[in-house]
Amino acid sequence: MNRVLWCVLEGLLALGGIAGSLSLLRDPTGADLGLPAAATMLRATPFQDYFWPGIILLLSNALLPIAAMVLNLARRPSAAIANLLVGLVLTGWMVGQLWLLGYQFFLQAVLLGYGVLLLGLALTAFRPQRVTRSSLESAHRSS
Repeated sequence: MNRVLWCVLEGLLALGGIAGSLSLLRDPTGADLGLPAAATMLRATPFQDYFWPGIILLLSNALLPIAAMVLNLARRPSAAIANLLVGLVLTGWMVGQLWLLGYQFFLQAVLLGYGVLLLGLALTAFRPQRVTRSSLESAHRSS
């Protein structure tokens, strides 16, 4: 897939991750984002407030996509693995959030769909190449 498209997709995720995480770090009560009280929302988690979820959000949904963007821009072969990891992490984050907290916000469904989209697109980089007669003949001639 086109590296510029990957940068756009991961850049959008990173911008949202930065905005959300900085808001949670600045106000661990979650009031800035209109989140329910941490005691209610996070009762099924080990967290007392939104500070550590903000750190996790920063790492997983901001810094990881930025690292993948850098690899894509540098045309590194490892970019395909980084893209896959971004999709896995976002999908895992949302599945875990839905499992622990239940469905709370429309954005959960959007981000789960976005994660599945990234994951599906990333998996296309790992599909086997179709072998044709001409590709075999070309490989044979070059050896």
